[in-house]
Amino acid sequence: YDSASEEIELLHEKSGKIAILIEAVRAGKRKYIYKCKKSVLKQICEAEDIKFSESDTVENLRKILSTYYQAQEQSLAVHQNKTMASNYDIKVFDGDNWETFQQQLECVIVFNDVPAAKMVPLLITKLSPKVFESLTYSCAPEKPITLTYSALCEKLKQKYEKTHSPLMDRAEFRGRNQLPTETIDDYLLTLRKLVKGCQFKDEEDQIKEKFIEGVYSKMIKFELLKQGEQLKLDSLIQLARTVESAYKHANGEKDISTVSYMKPRRNTPKLKTGHQKDRNSQPTNKNKCYCCGKDNHIKKDCTLRNKYCSECGQRGHIYKMCQQKNNTNILDVKCEEEDGEQALDAVKDLYTEYETFSMHSKHND
Repeated sequence: YDSASEEIELLHEKSGKIAILIEAVRAGKRKYIYKCKKSVLKQICEAEDIKFSESDTVENLRKILSTYYQAQEQSLAVHQNKTMASNYDIKVFDGDNWETFQQQLECVIVFNDVPAAKMVPLLITKLSPKVFESLTYSCAPEKPITLTYSALCEKLKQKYEKTHSPLMDRAEFRGRNQLPTETIDDYLLTLRKLVKGCQFKDEEDQIKEKFIEGVYSKMIKFELLKQGEQLKLDSLIQLARTVESAYKHANGEKDISTVSYMKPRRNTPKLKTGHQKDRNSQPTNKNKCYCCGKDNHIKKDCTLRNKYCSECGQRGHIYKMCQQKNNTNILDVKCEEEDGEQALDAVKDLYTEYETFSMHSKHND
């Protein structure tokens, strides 16, 4: 007996069963098949549910088993390749955001336990044709496949990683206001992305200040200005979400930004004629307080001089004394007069409704 035959006999005698021998063959030791006796080969066929004839010779049985296990190995390899392909499924890098792509690729390498010898081929297969062509020129006269994974990553980083100065990033951050179509969460996410390269020491405070300044809805801004100094960023964002949600709930999911402006006139406006007074005009009185509208004191003595206006968001007067509101209807188009008045009344009603909502919320808290 040679060493393989002795090992087979030992396995067979030690186990008393054929299971251990089958496991060894499945693991790749198909040479054992050619060292087994006919009786052992028949036991393997029976255990694996392989059809054979009692008249089959030893050579026929060995051929049947060898073909069977070879097919099993190929099937297993195909399954493993499909599994690995699905695990390697990340978006091809097309030149946009190298930092994000590299982090995803590193996760794929760790998750699939990719050996060092396959890291370069994996990286190359995840590059778009345009990026790979650019990489080829960068590596010339050598080919990308001949370089190390680290060297290729460094070349791609130099080519595609965005290099902005903190001053440029800060200018972009400070100039970014909420768009009319953006939700509170969308705007917050944008600010968090933009602040990454600004190198602020007080990043959360900077986001908080910019959020209050850049929010689109005047109603939300009014609430944030009233309570912003006492709240941290998370609480401030929650307050903005509450106002946004309350408005949508009360107005059938209509965008809250609609309360921030009046509908523009389409036709050429005409000035009112005759002796009719504008109902929004205020009587003149040199002793009248421009903060609250009362005539028994002046602005500097008014207890409401530090209040914020719910119409324009400015500090120093209340809603009924807002000049922006009072100037809205100076010009009038006869066919649209009622629409403009209804829109203004809707803003007033909405604000009153939200004030009630806020009082109930504070009471419940």
